Parts: sequence; structure tokens; C-alpha cells
Amino acid sequence: MQQHGTHPNVQLLSPKDLAGVNAASGRDMYVLITSDFVAASPDLAMLRDANSRWSQSAAPSGFAQSDFGQRIASEYSSGAGLLIAADLAQMARNHEVAAQADRHQGLFESSGFANAKYLIAQRKDIGSKASNTAELSFNGARTGIASWLAAPAPIGALDFITPNAAAVGAIVSKSPALMLDDLLQLASSDGGRAADEYAKFQAELNLDLRNDLAASLGGEAALALDGPILPTPSWKLIVEVYDPNRLEYSIGKLVEAVNCETAQHNRPGLVLDQQQVNGSTFYTVRSADPVVQVEVHYTFSNGYLIAGPSQGLVQDAIAARAKGDSISHSDKFRALFPVDQHANVSGLIYQNLAPVVAPIASQVSATQLQALETIVQNSEPSVIAAYGDDNQIELASTSKTLGIDLKTLTISALLNQLKSGTPRAVTP
Repeated sequence: MQQHGTHPNVQLLSPKDLAGVNAASGRDMYVLITSDFVAASPDLAMLRDANSRWSQSAAPSGFAQSDFGQRIASEYSSGAGLLIAADLAQMARNHEVAAQADRHQGLFESSGFANAKYLIAQRKDIGSKASNTAELSFNGARTGIASWLAAPAPIGALDFITPNAAAVGAIVSKSPALMLDDLLQLASSDGGRAADEYAKFQAELNLDLRNDLAASLGGEAALALDGPILPTPSWKLIVEVYDPNRLEYSIGKLVEAVNCETAQHNRPGLVLDQQQVNGSTFYTVRSADPVVQVEVHYTFSNGYLIAGPSQGLVQDAIAARAKGDSISHSDKFRALFPVDQHANVSGLIYQNLAPVVAPIASQVSATQLQALETIVQNSEPSVIAAYGDDNQIELASTSKTLGIDLKTLTISALLNQLKSGTPRAVTP
């Protein structure tokens, strides 16, 4: 007997119904429910084939002996609670004709992702811990944008972030100069127009973006929410720098370019200041527009640019590294990482909202506080670790999901609760 789901374009079928249902019924999705499995597809023929093979009334497809089939079997052999697998190379071949007609195909191929092979994602429980992994493999070495994630290595930028940070993102990438080369290669697929625009842009800036800006940077970077979130979020940006003088020259040229543009429209531009503090040079870029009160403070220390919304926060970051009081030395932080063969990571995303709630509890309304506490209670501290290999990218986490609380979208929800302001003045 046919059954219909709550969605009018989804039809639930038993094996008996499957033989008689008409494809002309126009459903978007058909769901076959048997005593052994549940299968869903918009294609009735595929469901009939799956049911036939499961009941062993059709000849073996040979899938189990294929490379993809053996790859899936190897995952099952080590245990799997939930497994999602996609043969991306086969999917690309099935759509090859359509892709060749797509004017964006050249961009896709230049990005390096056209060479993707398999996507394998799974979740399983090991003891009392969850294990979540997602692996994107490639046919050969990663190229283009797909190669930007570097091999696992120590991330020294984390030494400037305290253990009380609410959110951290960090990465080890290939050389920024080579990344810019990849972008220019990607842009060249439009017949050279982008290259001409790039050359014109550089001439207007009077700056060589590759050799002056990108080449002065290293491959490490970290961005953190590390301190009070009111009245201004205490963000920190730490970027590895090979040549501080050349980078400072580039920043000055960029500020000049912005000021030339704003002057043409009779608008205030930017002001770049510097001052000496305890033998170090601290820089400030601020808006000259009183309506847009934005400023960024930064300095160079131990091979890194450290930037934040205030000079005090930048100094705190340097002090955290000097004292060894950083998140990279926190046992609680390190305990969140997957236990695997990797000593280092290529990148990570971390969140822990508990430290940010207590300092603002007295500065928000009762309704806002209740909402914040609910968000924190539903959000466990978590880390997503990323690993770049020659021919694959892997993500791993030991949290309930792949490191992201999809129910609350915690960081965004937290800032959303405070968007309307606080009931009284805030002391940072």
C-alpha cells in the first residue's frame, strides 16, 4: 500500500508498491522502506535496481571489487556509526559534457578541486569519545587553491592567544606569494582581462602586491576572540612576517591609495600613526571620519604581526607569549584534539564560550543573560583539526558533531544577543 509523507513531493514505498508505482507521478523523492534497509532517490529505476540487488535477484554489480567499494569497505572494517561516501571523480565524469559547456569550468579546473577523487565522512564512538572525520582525497598531488593548506606544523601564532579565548581560527598555508600566483592563474582563464586589471591596479597603488606585500608574509596566521566582547570585541590577528620593513612599506602604500580614493569623493580617509613604547614601535590605522570610529593597532614581535582593536590588547598578546601563558600550552585545549598519528595540525577552529559570559553577566539584561547561559550550556568546548597531505585534506574532531554546534551557531548567536546594546554603560 502506498503511503505519502507530510511533504507532497515525497512518496513512501514498500517493495510491493515499488513495482507498480508510475514514474510519471512527478515526485521529487521516493523513499523505499524494507525490513532490511531504507533507500531514497528521485530516480525510481535506481530504487528498483537497489531492491533487486539486495534481494539477490540481479547479477552482482562489481562495486564491492572496485577501488571505491574497497575504500568504503576499509572504513567499515574499522567500525563506523555513520558513513557518507561520494566518488567525486565519477560524478565529474558523469557531468563532463555539461561541464565542458560551462564557461566556469576553466575556473573550476584551475582551482585544483576538479581533481578531487573521494569524499569520505564518518562518525563513530571510541570508548566515551566521539570520533568525526571528513577526508577529501585527490587524484594526484593537490594543486591550485586546493593546495593552499600546508602540511601539519607547529603554529607559533597560537603563543600570542590566552587560554581564555572564546574562539580561535589558525592555519598553516603555503607561501602567500605562491597563493597569489594561483589566484592570478585562476583569473587568467577569462582571456587575460583579469591580468590587465591586476597590472592596472598595481600601477595605481605604486606597489608590487606579490613581491612587496605577499612575499613579506609567512604561512602562519591566527584570528581569535580573546578578551571582553563589550563594548568592542577583543579580536586578535597574528600573522607570520618574514620582512616587517617591506610589509610596513606596503601598508603605507595601501593607506595612501585609500586616501586618494576618499579624497576624490570629498570624504575623510585613514590616518597611520606610530609611537615608541618600551623600545618597540606600535602603529595605529584609524578612520579620520568621526562617524566611522574604527582603529586598528599593531606591532611586530618575534617574527609576527600582532594586531587588535587597542594597543593594550596587542601588548597583552606579547606578554602572554613571553610568560608562556598561551592556549598552545593549555592542557584543556590540547585534550580536545583527536588522538591520531599527527603531532601537529595544518589548521584548527576552536570555540569555548564559557569564559566570555561571566565578565558581562552584570552588564546585560536578565533576558539577554538567560539567553547567553542557554547558548553556553548547549555548546561544549570543541576543536576541528585540519591536516593537509600531498593528495588529501582531512578534518577531525571529537565533539558531538564535526566541531560545530549546528543547533545554536554559538558564536553568531552570542553576538546577536548583544547587537541591540546593553542596558547601561560598559567598562571594558
